[in-house]
Amino acid sequence: MTTLVRITEVAEFRSDTRIEATHMTHMMAGDLRVNDPFPNFSVLEFISGRWRIASSQYAVDARSHVDRAINMLPR
Repeated sequence: MTTLVRITEVAEFRSDTRIEATHMTHMMAGDLRVNDPFPNFSVLEFISGRWRIASSQYAVDARSHVDRAINMLPR
């Protein structure tokens, strides 16, 4: 996998410093999609002059390689 492409479906400001958004994530290896797209919900917060992802929830099958890869990320 070389890239995660996220395509926003809905995004709303909840305050001047918080955005909540849903998007579809596409896992790519170059120009090839390596898995079916899957939905996400993310919270972005404006912290120290920059927009940052404060949290992101992935809706994936627990048996998928996507779930295994996500659960291997440092917390």
